[in-house]
Amino acid sequence: MDENHVSGGISGAITDIESEEALLHAIKRYEFFRNINYDITNIAKNTGIDARKIFHIKQYLFYLDILENKDGTRTPFEPSVEPRSFL
Repeated sequence: MDENHVSGGISGAITDIESEEALLHAIKRYEFFRNINYDITNIAKNTGIDARKIFHIKQYLFYLDILENKDGTRTPFEPSVEPRSFL
């Protein structure tokens, strides 16, 4: 079996995380999260973290587009369907 495919998935799900379809889906989802404004209030309410802190985190992740990796290097925050570990 190809390592990029997942067995037992839901019909219609993206099974190849490196496909153009997956990248387009990731870009669409990132744009959605960049442009909504109610998420900050909801996250603050659900986590108990001050909304201003959530706002700054969102600015950092979605607008400054730079993340520091575990090894200290800095890279762009790019759309991907794969989870990214940077902590």
